[in-house]
Amino acid sequence: MVAWLVSASHSITGSVMVIWALTFLIGLGHFAHCIAGSGEVLTAVLTHQVAWSGYFRWLALAVAGNISGGVIIVTLLEYGQVIADEDGKNAVAEVSEKHKEEEVEI
Repeated sequence: MVAWLVSASHSITGSVMVIWALTFLIGLGHFAHCIAGSGEVLTAVLTHQVAWSGYFRWLALAVAGNISGGVIIVTLLEYGQVIADEDGKNAVAEVSEKHKEEEVEI
């Protein structure tokens, strides 16, 4: 998802802000991220603090959360872009129509 949002950004500053904001939210919410948290959980497995079955249980839950959260967030962002685009088309059509009316009056 971060890769999709960064590629949608039109500037380096925007890309950095997107990465920072999403990373901050994951850390702030103590969300389990299947890639970022794997190192921590694997360390616990290798030091025999957690069983391998615990790791796979954690990984399944983290992946399910990432998939469902990603789908919801990406769907909402895509929907917002479609709505914004439709509003933009309507605005362009109104301005174009207004210019045509002005030309007829002259």
